Amino acid sequence: MATVRQLEALRAVIDYGTVTAAADALGLSQPSVSKAIALLEHSTGLKLFDRHRRRLCPTAEALTLYGEVDKMFLSLTRIVGMARELKSLTIGQLSVISSPVLGFCLLPECINSFRNDHPKANVSLHVHDTGVVAQWIIAQQADVGFCWNSIDHPAVSNQPLCELEAVLAMPNGHPLTKKKICKPSDLEGGTFLSFSRDTRTRHNIDTMLDRFGISVYSPVEAYISESLCAMVACGSGISLVNPLSAETLESRGMLTTRRFEPAIIMPLRTLRPRNRPKSIMSDQFVEHTREQLRKKMRESNIPGQMKG
Repeated sequence: MATVRQLEALRAVIDYGTVTAAADALGLSQPSVSKAIALLEHSTGLKLFDRHRRRLCPTAEALTLYGEVDKMFLSLTRIVGMARELKSLTIGQLSVISSPVLGFCLLPECINSFRNDHPKANVSLHVHDTGVVAQWIIAQQADVGFCWNSIDHPAVSNQPLCELEAVLAMPNGHPLTKKKICKPSDLEGGTFLSFSRDTRTRHNIDTMLDRFGISVYSPVEAYISESLCAMVACGSGISLVNPLSAETLESRGMLTTRRFEPAIIMPLRTLRPRNRPKSIMSDQFVEHTREQLRKKMRESNIPGQMKG
């Protein structure tokens, strides 16, 4: 069977016309090139060169082989180039799934800045609730997932990203905007928009209210902070929400937030398929997202701390 070295010798001899010139181009000795040609002729059963006045003249069969060999080496060059691009993260495929907390307010910015450095990267972003995020990661339908809390499943690798502290969101001009830090007693008797009953944040808030003996009126509930923030902006009431979602509307002057004590912790985690090999690009995107989140929290004074 012909080897790459033998085919490389064939190509070089045809390109340069002599064994000596071909050997110099390949960085080999003249006997090594001559031996490679002889072995190729033996393995193919073809006469590949005629000698005329110290030059090797390729036969018709050699020229036919040359055309295919040249295509092969061009393909190899493309493969090596692609490998370099993969290593430098200039190309690649990346599938990201996230709950709305990052999917709506941070990841679009992260993807944009990430692709500025890696313009050939193809990134797909999917935004779903935590249950769907977990399903996709378990089924290996995405490279990276971001959501609240940990997913206890053997096919999922969990990594802490950060722990956010819920803020009290209220309509502009609300009496509580005069305070720097709000307390459970500030919620007493007010119209309080809460999370849906099947969410962990709702459980944590209810536990806190019970501990302090606080009674609130909750005529409306929603599954995600984005919905609660929108209703707060409409004047429907006040709510404890994740600070990233609230910051988006507060920066547009649509509502006001205040820190709340004791802190209601809202942990964000990075999910990866445990049985799927990690790509360099997915590793770098997770780190890029971590740095962008750290920057966002610092610049917007978002309460919480980075983890991991």
